[in-house]
Amino acid sequence: MPLKKFLLGNTLATGLWLGLFGLGPLFIRNELTPILSFYHHHQHLFWLVTTSLIIITLVALSTVMKRRRDQTDTDCQ
Repeated sequence: MPLKKFLLGNTLATGLWLGLFGLGPLFIRNELTPILSFYHHHQHLFWLVTTSLIIITLVALSTVMKRRRDQTDTDCQ
């Protein structure tokens, strides 16, 4: 990778990181209490939805990878 591209990408990534984790908490400071209250009130539903989405994503990725592998196997023969 050329040095110019590397430095540009590194600079952009650092800027995004600082913006998200440096300025993000500053901007949501006043909204944190309602967000945490909502989370604690719906904690079980949150984890149920999150776990379901992760399982669906893993099954979908597994299916896509299996189809691609099967397709490349038939193309090679």
